[in-house]
Amino acid sequence: MDILVDRSSAPESSGKSSTEVASTRLAPLQSLADSGSLRAKLLFPANSAGQWWHQETLYQSNHTQAEGVRADISRAGRFQIPSVSVPSTVPDEPDYLERVMAKAEQIGVSIIVRLDTRDEVANIPAARRWLQSGAKGIAVMSQWHDDDEVATAMLPLLALTAQFSEGAALLLSHTPENTDALLHVLAENWVHVLFHGLLDGGPWRATAFASKLDEIYSSYRRFGTTPGWYVGKTTLERTHGALTPTGAALLRLALPGMMTVGSSLDITPTLRAALRIRNEYRLATAPITLIDMDPQLDVVSLSVGRIVVVANFSNNSALLQEASGTLVVSDDAATTDPEGVWLAPGGVAWLSASDATIETLPEAI
Repeated sequence: MDILVDRSSAPESSGKSSTEVASTRLAPLQSLADSGSLRAKLLFPANSAGQWWHQETLYQSNHTQAEGVRADISRAGRFQIPSVSVPSTVPDEPDYLERVMAKAEQIGVSIIVRLDTRDEVANIPAARRWLQSGAKGIAVMSQWHDDDEVATAMLPLLALTAQFSEGAALLLSHTPENTDALLHVLAENWVHVLFHGLLDGGPWRATAFASKLDEIYSSYRRFGTTPGWYVGKTTLERTHGALTPTGAALLRLALPGMMTVGSSLDITPTLRAALRIRNEYRLATAPITLIDMDPQLDVVSLSVGRIVVVANFSNNSALLQEASGTLVVSDDAATTDPEGVWLAPGGVAWLSASDATIETLPEAI
């Protein structure tokens, strides 16, 4: 269900005036392939053999008291999120570590210890205590801009994680501006996941977004790993160009790689459905393909495993002709009429991909 292009006025039953908005009709991928009009580029292959840190979803807890952390662990369980990242600071509270780890074991989620400041990064004994208590890995959330600084900070932590036979991981956050400077840490195996701030630097239009996504996956592909992504309250508060805040969140949640969900995020029914589908369809390790289009349409379509993601960056509505294949649509972004589902400007939709759709896409880079 993608790209090409019959620009026409929206029907009366859609509630849109024909002089008010034009529509983009998205034709089935199979018909485009048959006509030779389909141009698709595989951005990243399937990563089913990757380690857990390539595919995990983390729920980020910011509480520093046991009851707050335990409540976030329960919430992660309800949302089917398999891991919770918690601050490394241990308060003066009896049996804090034991209570947190016991709750995690009860719910069936893993714990990642998060080092939010440079002082915490330097506190190796505290990180070791968490790992000895059963934490699955370390997430370094301080921002780094200097290569030597990264090396000085990361190498002791890497040596620490290597002491744990279960494969404790070291995760590193960064800002969009220093991506290129820090990618070498993957080449040197200093860290296992490097988080990326895609969409933070907007506003984006379709062509710029597609180009940036291609650039990101191309960089990470060289090191045999996928990026980490973040969806939180700020995702819904920032301006993302043409996309609505919920649309921007849905677009991120579809991307292969590790995903962090901020505990401050209001997980609406739409986002909860997206998290469930991400888990059930194993989007974290799925191949991702950019399906090319006329850039003037300002609509991006991606194939991620067995779903098609359509992001409407334009000022026009886009007609998704096969409404029965719609899995999730950003809030208030779609209306339905006999022709199908109309995706409003700024909206994002996840659609079921047929076997015919999958067969049209490239299998190798």
